[in-house]
Amino acid sequence: MIRLLRANYARIFRSWYFQLGVVIFIIVNVVMPISTYRDMKKYPEYYTQDVIDLDEIPFESEEERDEYIEYTIKETSHEGYMFDSGGLFFFIIPIIVGLFIGTDYSDGTIRNKLVVGHTRINLYLANLITCISVSVLIYLAGIAASYITCLICFKNDVLSASETFLFVIAGILITASWTAICTLISMLLHSKAGSVVITLLIACFMAIFSVEIIYALTEPEFLDENVYMLEESATIFEFSKPFEEMTEEDFMDQGITPGEIDNLVSLKGENPNVPHGVKREIFKLVRDASPGCQIQNLADWQDEYNNKTILWSSVIILLTTSAGIFVFRKQNLK
Repeated sequence: MIRLLRANYARIFRSWYFQLGVVIFIIVNVVMPISTYRDMKKYPEYYTQDVIDLDEIPFESEEERDEYIEYTIKETSHEGYMFDSGGLFFFIIPIIVGLFIGTDYSDGTIRNKLVVGHTRINLYLANLITCISVSVLIYLAGIAASYITCLICFKNDVLSASETFLFVIAGILITASWTAICTLISMLLHSKAGSVVITLLIACFMAIFSVEIIYALTEPEFLDENVYMLEESATIFEFSKPFEEMTEEDFMDQGITPGEIDNLVSLKGENPNVPHGVKREIFKLVRDASPGCQIQNLADWQDEYNNKTILWSSVIILLTTSAGIFVFRKQNLK
């Protein structure tokens, strides 16, 4: 096993796709906080509107206003921008894993390793350990670059060191579980291009549907009496006061013409746009177990899912590794 790992690390660290992946991920993790910082300075009203209305502060000069904006930006929590690039990393892993393992098959290295006496279990585990450790290394390099950049741009710390550490651990396990899935597919397909394409398609699928699932579960399951839907366009409106107290001007402010008022239907009760019952429980299971939803929750700084993420990521690693070894032992590699 040690000899296999040494050979694997020597090959992957020299590979162009590993080096390019490291460079791209670090650059992105540096650029994204800087871009956010510049946007905050350019559009301060957008970033401070939930805290304070700048127009209500009687600044004596533009210089005083700019100094206040700079202070507000510096007091922004930097942790919220540390994991924004997780979605990109979700697409880097399949490329690295697919090219690394696919090269073993295309060059005939897998068969040669078996001929000299290495077992299939050791081959699978060596490739899995190599891919996971390399993926985690790239992930940590990107997070370190993002953390340093955020510290320079944003001075405020909201979370304790232990809470931040828990987020990092959750990110590491998400990376490991997704890498384990990519390793399973690459080890069983025997095709460099095929494994990369399939895992990238799975990544796209999970990225799209994770947003839909999280959005569906974020919306309220039940609506109050002030929520109405316009039948013609299926547009939903939430009024600030009872329907009976609304005037034509109030409706016009919401973009509803007098002729459309009679077409408004009350949605009090179950929200028709979100899942209910068994379907909702399935959505929750997918949200907790899917790496795509996990990385989205991490990017959105949803700390309440960290413990579930750690549990489900560990389960995915165990299941995919067991299944991969079982099938790989029975495959014909000729």
